[in-house]
Amino acid sequence: MIKDAVKIIGSRKGFAELVCYDVASLNEWLLKKRKLPISAFIKACQILGFDIWDKLDGMKLYGKTSKDFITFKSVYSDEADDIRIWIENEGSLATNSTEITFKQSESGLSALKELQKTFIHIFGIKGSISFDRNSKAYLLRVISAPIRQVMCLRYDIPLGYKIYTKP
Repeated sequence: MIKDAVKIIGSRKGFAELVCYDVASLNEWLLKKRKLPISAFIKACQILGFDIWDKLDGMKLYGKTSKDFITFKSVYSDEADDIRIWIENEGSLATNSTEITFKQSESGLSALKELQKTFIHIFGIKGSISFDRNSKAYLLRVISAPIRQVMCLRYDIPLGYKIYTKP
């Protein structure tokens, strides 16, 4: 697919510039010496007119430095909607890391544990629950670049932390 996109663009350098990488990186992707970044995959799909989500179906998505992966599904169970709703209302996608964070008071600890089970069931990633002394709340932290990217790109969840104000 990358080779076909490069042909349409007309040069390896042109495609590499489109995805903000150098030609050496592109050559490593083509030789399968390095994992293809999702940005290059998305750009190739756009150039070739492919539906990104259909092409990703069944593919393993890795973080840049991690050996952990998720297997992308073009259609997730309703439980993925539960995660999406949790992120939109009680969680956040970090802007400067691969972390997805949820915060609950002690009365919401059982709900965090259920959410943790949902992450395991859908993505195979557990996350960790800890007590934050500063906010006096429990935090569920899931560290996964692929999940964060899927939530941001597939479900249009913006990156960033929620800001709370007092009226």
